Amino acid sequence: MTKCARFTHFVVCNILGCYVTISVIVYGALLFAYHAEVQEKQKRQVDNTIYLLIQQIKDSSVTSLGSTDLSLDDSGLFFGVCHQLDREGVKGIFLQSADHYTPILDHINKETSALETWVYPFSVRNQSMRLSAYVSNDKVWRVFIHRLLWYMGLLAIQTAIIYLLLYYFVVRGLGMAVSGIQQELSQMNLDDPKRLYGNAKFLRFLEYQWILNGMNKIIHGLAASRRELSELNSQLEEKVAQKTQSLEEKNMTLVQLNKKLYTLANTDSLTQVYNRTRFDLLFREHVAMAEYKETYLSLLLIDLDNFKRVNDQFGHQVGDHVLYVTAKLLESVVMNDGIVARWGGEEFAVLLPHIAIDQAQHIAETLRQHLEEASFDDPAIHITMSVGVSQLLLGESGMSLLKRTDAAMYQAKNTGRNQVIVDTGPDEKGIS
Repeated sequence: MTKCARFTHFVVCNILGCYVTISVIVYGALLFAYHAEVQEKQKRQVDNTIYLLIQQIKDSSVTSLGSTDLSLDDSGLFFGVCHQLDREGVKGIFLQSADHYTPILDHINKETSALETWVYPFSVRNQSMRLSAYVSNDKVWRVFIHRLLWYMGLLAIQTAIIYLLLYYFVVRGLGMAVSGIQQELSQMNLDDPKRLYGNAKFLRFLEYQWILNGMNKIIHGLAASRRELSELNSQLEEKVAQKTQSLEEKNMTLVQLNKKLYTLANTDSLTQVYNRTRFDLLFREHVAMAEYKETYLSLLLIDLDNFKRVNDQFGHQVGDHVLYVTAKLLESVVMNDGIVARWGGEEFAVLLPHIAIDQAQHIAETLRQHLEEASFDDPAIHITMSVGVSQLLLGESGMSLLKRTDAAMYQAKNTGRNQVIVDTGPDEKGIS
């Protein structure tokens, strides 16, 4: 059920409920008046018949109840009157004198409802008598119930007809009233809302005008709230953008600082290759990996020949330049096959994972030849290197590999320099 249908049903039910309530009150008042009228009519009818009975008693030969053996019930003198009284709801009639009590009509039993007692005094030939009538309200209530059922049926029919008429006209009227407002709302721009005018036919109703005015206030309030919310949203987006930009700038600064810290912590500042600390860590990791996977691992230790003479003759700035060029030369030859690091002073270390001793020796010779042929800013500068080469043996520790390689390097320096010395170990067997 749509909202409009629910609203229509609500309106119709409320109007119909008011009508039914008023009708019940009116019909109740009519029934009450009718009940009193029926009672009064019954009283008049009974009174008239009783007076007729009294007249018959006066005209009869009964002069004294106590002096006659005549039974009024058996005589049939008053049969017609008593039959009339019985139809009018009289259940008992008793004639009473000073010394005698005689029933004329006695239909009183346990099933008879509550009775009213009406007393009629009179006199016959100077003798005082009293006629007592016991009257039942059953006839009155039967007439009342009959009228009540008739009223209820009439009210039910009226209610059904009014409900259908109301539902038809209210649905039609509300549909016309609401459709106009819905059409205006569907075409409304909340950024610049226009006033609702509704259906011109219903503007004569004050309630309809109140509804339109209320809706216009709500719409304009919503539009103002929407503008405020849009402004707040724009301000919030601007602040978020500023904060985001600031965070991004700080994040970029932090990334750059982290890179610098990483470079400072792991790279030699002069030659821009790994420093001794980083090389020691990588060396331990590769030794452990080679032992675990049983792969080749070769090491080159390089010392620049007569480097002190360069510093003394050309100055430390030139010596630093020679170290930088040598480091770049080593990286250009080794490339991705190994790890180049500054071992200390004028010494360099080259770690060659997965490379056997023969290939390591070839790489060492290539390095030596490139450095020997290298040219520097001053043609007088001529640098050579002494290289020690060794390979990790089965069961050998990293410290032992360093000692053997270092010994081979010093052997190259002590036996003429500018050469490569290979230490294959005592049994000449490495990890394969």
